Order: sequence, then C-alpha cells, then structure tokens
Amino acid sequence: MAGEVRARRGLAGLLRLGLGQKACDAALTGDLGRAVAAIAEEEAIADAVGDAPLVYCRLLLAALRGRATEALPLFWAVAAAESAQPGGRVTNLNWTTALLHNGLGDYPAALAAARRVLDDGELFHVGGTLPELIEARRQLRDRPLSAG
Repeated sequence: MAGEVRARRGLAGLLRLGLGQKACDAALTGDLGRAVAAIAEEEAIADAVGDAPLVYCRLLLAALRGRATEALPLFWAVAAAESAQPGGRVTNLNWTTALLHNGLGDYPAALAAARRVLDDGELFHVGGTLPELIEARRQLRDRPLSAG
C-alpha cells in the first residue's frame, strides 16, 4: 500500500512538472489563458497529493503581466524561502524580477536583478536574462555600466 502511494505521488510530481513547463511555454509565447489553465491544474494536483504548488511558472506569469501588486508579494515569499539555497529558484526569481521591473519601467531595479543572475552564472538563466539586461542598460544608457 505504501509503495503504491509513493508511486502515485511520484507520477503526480512528474505530471506537475510537465504542467509547470506547459505554463511557462504558454506564458513565454503569449498564451496567458493556457498558462493560467496549466497553473490551475498543477495547483489542483499539488493540493490533492498534499504538496505545495510549483512557484516558478506563477512567478513568470506574474512578471509578464506586469502586475506588481500580485507579483511582488510572491517574489518576496519565494526569496525568503529560497535565500539559503543558491541557484535554481533564486536565479529564476532574479530573472523574473528583472522582467517585471523592465516592464514597469523601473530600470535600475531591473538592471540590479539581471546582474544577480549573471553573478550566479547559470547558463540557462543567463541566456534568458541577457535581453532584460540589455533593455535596462538601453534605458539607462547615459550611465556608465559600473554605475548601474
């Protein structure tokens, strides 16, 4: 019985990861309705198996929507929970923070967040963050790079 429960929970975890990827893909290609639906499905499965919902796709969607009142509390909660673990979600958090702040026109904050991603050096996130870094720098073009 316990083995069957573990196996089902493992399968649910794989399904949840797939739904998270589907949500991120949909968000990045502009299909926000599909992203919201995938997030809702992942959250329902997480609730059914007693796990916390995945956060990275929610972070991305909140950043892309530019809803600071929705995004910032989520960012702060993730930052507080993940600050002890370098890389991974913290790097993802910095990327989505740069994305959000560029969208809101807060270019110094976007630049600072993008630089944190570059400092972490995770290749996957660095590639996604470079456009945010470039946009923030373009908007702040009258400042030398070292001045931020």
